[in-house]
Amino acid sequence: MDQTHPHSNFSRIQPLRCPFCHEAVDLEGDRWLACAACLARHHTDCWDDHGACSTCSATQVLEPTERGGVRPAVQTGPWPEVAPPLPPARAGARAALIALVFGLTLFSVGYRVLVAGGLEQTAALFIGLPALLASVLAFTPRPRSVTGMALKGTTLALLLSGIALGEGFICVLMAAPLFYAVGIAVGLSADALRGWNRPGGRPGGAGKGGKTTACVGAGVLLLMSLEGVVPALSFPRTNVVAVERSLELAPSEVAQRLARTPRFAGELPLFLKLGFPLPVECAGAGLAVGDARRIHFAGGEGEGDLLLEVVAQAPGLVRFRCVSDTSPVAHWLAWREVEVRWARDASGRTRVTWSARYERLLDPAWYFGPWERYGVRLALEHLCAELIEGPR
Repeated sequence: MDQTHPHSNFSRIQPLRCPFCHEAVDLEGDRWLACAACLARHHTDCWDDHGACSTCSATQVLEPTERGGVRPAVQTGPWPEVAPPLPPARAGARAALIALVFGLTLFSVGYRVLVAGGLEQTAALFIGLPALLASVLAFTPRPRSVTGMALKGTTLALLLSGIALGEGFICVLMAAPLFYAVGIAVGLSADALRGWNRPGGRPGGAGKGGKTTACVGAGVLLLMSLEGVVPALSFPRTNVVAVERSLELAPSEVAQRLARTPRFAGELPLFLKLGFPLPVECAGAGLAVGDARRIHFAGGEGEGDLLLEVVAQAPGLVRFRCVSDTSPVAHWLAWREVEVRWARDASGRTRVTWSARYERLLDPAWYFGPWERYGVRLALEHLCAELIEGPR
C-alpha cells in the first residue's frame, strides 16, 4: 500500500534550501542528500552534524544519482508527527540575531570584567575577548562558514563599541586589524575542525590532522591572550625613539628657540589626525633646571595636561622629565624623558637630535609596539619642525 507523508509539501516550501543551515543546496557542486520522509534536501555535512532530518526528524535518506535524481528508499515504521517548519528566511534570521545578541552581550560583560580587574590594556582584551566572541559564534546555528559569522560578529561589535563601551574612534581603528585577525584565525580553525568547506570536504569533519591543527591554534591563542595579565607574562616595555635633523642654524639659535613657550600651529601628520588628542595650549619657558612646560591636550579621547620639567641642562643639551600626565595618551604609553642634543657638524650646519623614552602600556607588544614607535617618531618630527624649524 502506497504511503503518502502528510508533510510531503515541504519539498515545495524549500525545494533547494538546506533546512539545517538555511543555505542554498547546489545540486551540481554540493554534496547533498534528501530526506526519504519529506524530501527536504540537506547538505551531507549538515545531515551528519544533526543526525536526522532537520525538518521532520526522520532518519532515512535518499541519495542522489549521477543524473541528479535520487535513489528510492523504503520507509519503515509510522511517519513522525511534526509541525510545519518556520520559513527558512525567518528561522535563519532569528538564529543569527540570537547568536549575535548573545555574543555581543558576552563581549560587553567580558570588557567590563577586564576593566574592573585593571586588565583593559592587556592582550586579554585585544586577543582573548575577540577570540571568545568568535568561539561563541562558532557554535551557533551555522551559516556557510564559521569564519563568515565570526567576521560579521566582529564587525558589529566594533561598530557598536563606541556606544556600548565608551571607546573613541582611534581605539576602534587601531584595534580593528587585530580583532579581525583573531576572528579569522578562530573561524578557519572551526571550519577545519568541523569540515565545513564544500564541495570536496571529507564527511564528518576535517580528519585527525585538521583537528590537531585547530586544537594547537586554540592553545596558541590562549597563551597569546595572557600577555600583560601579570608582569611575568609581559615583554620589555621601555622604548627609546630618536630623530635627527640637520639645520642651517647656529647652536645659539637652537637654544633660543627651545627656550621659548611652545606654539603648535603647523599641519599635523595624517596619522596623528585620526583621532588622537592634540596639543592645543602650552605654558612655560626657559631651559634652566626646574623650568617647566605644561601642554594641554584636547579632542579625540578627551583632554588633560602633560607636565614636563627640565632636569638637566648643559651647552648643547637639555633633558625634560615627565612629572605628570593626565591626558588620554597616558592610557597607551607613559612618558619618562625627552632629551634634545644639538651641535655644529663638519659642514657648518647644526645637527639636532630629539629622543624620547617611554613605557609601552598596551599589549600585545608585537602589535602595539610598532604602532606606538611610529606615532612617537611622528610626534618628535613634528616637535622639531614646530619648535626649531618654524618661523623665527
